[in-house]
Amino acid sequence: INCSALSKDGNTLIVAAADKKIYITDLLNGNQTVFASGHKQNIGDIALSDDGNEILTAAYDDPIIWMSLKDGKILRNLVTSTNPKYNNVITKVSFLPGQKQVLIGDRDMDASLWDLTTGKQIRSFKSVYNLPSSYSSMASILTGITAVNPIPNSNEVWLAREKTIARYDIRTGSLKKSIIAHDGDVETACVSQ
Repeated sequence: INCSALSKDGNTLIVAAADKKIYITDLLNGNQTVFASGHKQNIGDIALSDDGNEILTAAYDDPIIWMSLKDGKILRNLVTSTNPKYNNVITKVSFLPGQKQVLIGDRDMDASLWDLTTGKQIRSFKSVYNLPSSYSSMASILTGITAVNPIPNSNEVWLAREKTIARYDIRTGSLKKSIIAHDGDVETACVSQ
């Protein structure tokens, strides 16, 4: 199991496995549905929409895949790389609550906001790369952005890399606050509801 997501009601578990497939398990009756993900490489992150009907998957290959959980239909392949010879390695993905927008973080330590319906980038948070950092290690270079979390009922998002977490205004992309608050790398993070 590479990553997982749980529905808000706690009844459905979505798992991405090393075989590049998506496993959807109804935790009430044990029924399981399996879909091919459309990725050529391992899935590194998965996000579930607020209504529980769609998922986003991010892998070590570009694109991000937006998929219906009802039938496994791919709704969009969101290609984030502007260079056809270079696959952008997406490390984190998250739906923006209540919207058809996605926050992504990549191994190059860039973060951005994309419109799923048009497939176009809305905003970049490139200053994530320039956040204060107490060190730069090979592990952090390979990991990149480790968390992208929209803050519920606000216009802000938390991003993380290395030992740093940062809060951004999602409308402007401007940095609101950064904190170096850990002795080790921030591997993952979540925001309370």
